[in-house]
Amino acid sequence: MTGSRTPPVAAPTEEQDSDYEPAVLAAVQALLVTLAKTFRAYQLYDENNPVRRRFGDQLRNELTALWSHVEQLVLRIDEDHMYLGEVAIYHSESRNDSLAFLFFKDGIREIKLLPGLETEELDRFLGVLQQARKLVPEGDDLLTVLWEADLRYFEYQPVGTLVILDTHELAIVAQVNKDPALLHRPIVRVISDPVGLPLPQPKTLDLAESDPATGAARHQIIKTTDPQKYGIRVSDYLIAT
Repeated sequence: MTGSRTPPVAAPTEEQDSDYEPAVLAAVQALLVTLAKTFRAYQLYDENNPVRRRFGDQLRNELTALWSHVEQLVLRIDEDHMYLGEVAIYHSESRNDSLAFLFFKDGIREIKLLPGLETEELDRFLGVLQQARKLVPEGDDLLTVLWEADLRYFEYQPVGTLVILDTHELAIVAQVNKDPALLHRPIVRVISDPVGLPLPQPKTLDLAESDPATGAARHQIIKTTDPQKYGIRVSDYLIAT
C-alpha cells in the first residue's frame, strides 16, 4: 500500500515468560500487524477499493485461523502496548497511528476478540475504529461509539471511565458486569448530583437494575467524558474503603 505506514509491533523475546505456544504468539503478532494495516486502509480508501478489500479479507482469514488455536483473544492495554498474557505483543512509538493508544486514551484497558468477529461484524468493528480516529475532543469518544455499536463479538473493560448518566449525575465505572448481555450496564460510583455538585459520599449504582414494572433500565449512560475537564482524579474513587 503506497504511502501507508504501519505501527511497529513488538516481537516476543525469549526472556518473556508466556503461557502461550510460540506459534500462537506469532499468529497474534501477525494478526495485529494485519489489523493495523487494515485499519489504515479503512482510513485511506472507500469500501469498493481493492486494497481495502484485500486487507479486510486477510484479516478475516487470520482471525478464522486463530480460532483453531485459542477460544478467544484477550489483550491487555497500556498507553503504547498490547499484552497477550505477560508478553508485550504490540508496541507503537507513534501515538497518532497506535491501536493501543486509540483504546487507552478513552479508558479501555482490556479488549476481547471472540469467534464470530470475522463475519459480517468485522466491517462494523473496523468502522467503529475508523469513526473513533476522526472524533474531535469536544465530541463523543470511543466508548460512546462502542456502546452505540453494540458489537456481539468484541468486548472491552472501561473501568475507571468517567460517565454522565441520564440523570445528569457524574459517575465512575467501578466494575463491568460479567454477563456479556449487560456489558453496557456496569456498576458505577456516582460522585455528583444532577447539577454537578460533589456528593459528600459517593453512592454505588448497578446500571443492570431494571424497573420491575416496565423492565426498562432505571439508569443508563448517555456519554463518557474527560475527568480533567472537571478536575477529578479517578483513582480517588476506585480505592477500596
